[in-house]
Amino acid sequence: TYVQQFATVGGTTFTANSNVSTLIMDSALSATVSSATVILPHSPVDRQVFKISAVAPITSANIYAPGAESVKWAKSNVFSSGNLTLKLTYMSSVSTWYRS
Repeated sequence: TYVQQFATVGGTTFTANSNVSTLIMDSALSATVSSATVILPHSPVDRQVFKISAVAPITSANIYAPGAESVKWAKSNVFSSGNLTLKLTYMSSVSTWYRS
């Protein structure tokens, strides 16, 4: 697994590869970003962990799981203050990513 960092601008979409475990989002000069979308890794395994860190504030962050998986407890304003890490854990028995 590895860490990937990318600069966000309004409307940026990031699709995580299966070998990415941590995503770090920031903008130029850590300015507030209006929106960003993160698509979690395809074919997750039971108890897989994925972390999303937002250095810059993101007004609306949409986090999606590909396929039939769902995401629970990751509200769109979770990164509105910036300097926050969201940790998600996948539970295969219910095909769901949970905030952990």
